[in-house]
Amino acid sequence: MPFEALASVCGRDARCWYRAWLAFGRPSRLGTTVKDPQPGPTDVVADAQVTWVAGQEGSVPTTVGGGCFLGVRGVASADTAALETG
Repeated sequence: MPFEALASVCGRDARCWYRAWLAFGRPSRLGTTVKDPQPGPTDVVADAQVTWVAGQEGSVPTTVGGGCFLGVRGVASADTAALETG
């Protein structure tokens, strides 16, 4: 079914339906449950990047290891306590 036809029947824009169709094939790695923590990576790296959302500054700490993201979350400040709990 063309995205234009879907847009005329269901509303929204054809590009919206195209982006939704693309997202169906992308699995979410952030919400994946770790079933066996033993074979996890031995070398883990953490970093924080500063970003702006809706005009407010915030930090996005990430944890990576073994070639994949292990965790990411946005926090309001870049101090040590916020990054450790975030």
